[in-house]
Amino acid sequence: MKAKKIIIGVFAVVLAMQMTGCKNNIDTSKPVVIDVSVSENDIESKAELTWTELGELKTCEKMRTAVDTVFGNDIVGGVKYGPFYIDKDGNQCTNNTLKVVLGNRYVAEMFATGGNVDIEKVDSSNLGAIESTTDSDEDTSTAMTESFNSSLASVYNDLSDSDQSPALFNAYFNLLPDSTPNYFNGGDTLSRAEAMSLVTRATTPVQSLNVSDDFTSAVTGTDYDQYINYAAQQNEHSYINTNDKSLTADNFKGAMSRAEFIYLIMNEVYGADEVQNYDTSKTTLKDCTNAGNLSEELKIADSDRCNGYTLKYSLENVDKGVTEELYKSIAMAADKGIITTETRWNEGITKSEAIEIVVNAFMQYYDEQGYLVNSAEKGSTQALEAAAEALWSKQDQNDMSCTKEEFIADYIKLISDGMTPEEFEKSIEGTYSIKFAEEMEKKEQENILNTHIRSLWENLKDRLTCDESKFTEEYKSQLDKEGDSFNEDNFAKYILDKYGKQEETKPSSNNNNSNNGGGNNSSSNGNGGSSNNNYTPPANPNPSDNGGSGSGSGGSSNGGGSTGGNDQPSYTPPTDNGGSGGSSNGGSGSDGNLDDFYDDFVNNDDDVDFDDWVHLG
Repeated sequence: MKAKKIIIGVFAVVLAMQMTGCKNNIDTSKPVVIDVSVSENDIESKAELTWTELGELKTCEKMRTAVDTVFGNDIVGGVKYGPFYIDKDGNQCTNNTLKVVLGNRYVAEMFATGGNVDIEKVDSSNLGAIESTTDSDEDTSTAMTESFNSSLASVYNDLSDSDQSPALFNAYFNLLPDSTPNYFNGGDTLSRAEAMSLVTRATTPVQSLNVSDDFTSAVTGTDYDQYINYAAQQNEHSYINTNDKSLTADNFKGAMSRAEFIYLIMNEVYGADEVQNYDTSKTTLKDCTNAGNLSEELKIADSDRCNGYTLKYSLENVDKGVTEELYKSIAMAADKGIITTETRWNEGITKSEAIEIVVNAFMQYYDEQGYLVNSAEKGSTQALEAAAEALWSKQDQNDMSCTKEEFIADYIKLISDGMTPEEFEKSIEGTYSIKFAEEMEKKEQENILNTHIRSLWENLKDRLTCDESKFTEEYKSQLDKEGDSFNEDNFAKYILDKYGKQEETKPSSNNNNSNNGGGNNSSSNGNGGSSNNNYTPPANPNPSDNGGSGSGSGGSSNGGGSTGGNDQPSYTPPTDNGGSGGSSNGGSGSDGNLDDFYDDFVNNDDDVDFDDWVHLG
């Protein structure tokens, strides 16, 4: 009975252990904390994590300029163009990612050859067209690497040789913030929050990210809360995740092992199915063995926190290796040259190593599977074409003097030559509007007409009583009324007849005042037949000889002489202001008719004298 009781007691203990989930002394009902060795100089990053479209980044200006110069990235109208700004479909894209940029074969070849790519030999239809201009190897110092290293020296003060390339990618693509200004700290171990976020930021365009409430509640409450949205995107690819409750706030802020990061990036690049189907039979690793199905061995398969406890067991028993699920990703990465056969799988992944593995993984993938873009185009006009088409749609197309295709071509050329989009839009009316062109032509004709009218006015204004505005009004009125039958000679006659001044006449130049010893005779001599309208006193009002009688003849009714003898002569102005007629001293007369002036003027008679005409009566 006693023995029976002991057996029953042991059975009860085993049954109780099974019911509580404590198998092989592992209680999966409790959260698991995974301890990974970290670097001695590890610094917890509290730097702000910003996310900006690639084409909008202004950080590390000298380094960015050096990269853009080497690869031919340009700013056109405030927009970035070039091989770093072409999406997977070959279109211009400012919101690009490291993943897509490395998928441009020109970029990959430039990095692989140290910038020795003959762009003239590029043919997008020929995958073998891109050739290196010189034989180069990894140890060759090139102008490209020297330029990059020099520009990085203005950004970081702590770069080792192995940090140069990772630091370049990190700074240009804004992958992770620097924990200390001007220090890359490439040897710092990354937390799971940082490592998962790094992969998202290297592969995802800037956008609003969706995060499940389960993920947020599981990891929130640490100094890495700003990483939650980015890290959540890699939850399915990560070995330690919230699906089996292994990823807690403690593990989120804890260091990620190299084994986990390799598993994460291989799933991201190649897909989980391909990774798990990988044949490892020919793989040889220096420091990692395949521990098989550890979850089955530990009797925790399908339990909560299974992955967490499995990894914890491996880290505590390094010589036994890692579970097959992790091993396959490590073996695949090593076989493809993404990592070396000395995997150091149990160490924490550092910032510099993580970025290097990301770059190596994508370069290897594209080299095997084919590139997204198979040419070395230095830019795409896709964005400019879209902008031009949008601008075209805003115009009254019935009023455009060009086709849509011509409009778009002009836009691309002018913007590429340095004109801003705002300047182009302001120029549209003057360049393409039919109505505007017609209005300008009408204004030009109006200006020519006004110039002509003003010239005519200058010739006639002294002989007219109207002002210039009236003169112009009369001219345009006659022009509108008569149209094609308008004759400027007729207009000149018309305007002079209507507004000509009533001209005053000058005194006769042949008047004679004679003193003949006996009297003073004043005669009016009809010189030229003009009437004498003005009386002019004699030049000598006190003649010395008043004795004789004078005689005279002329056209005046007062032409006779008077007897003298008076000390003070008396003067009687002529009463006859009229007529024309010849005198003994006179010539033939004229009535001063404007017809003669008009005939002379409009016929451009060189002998016409305007000063003479103005005094004709």
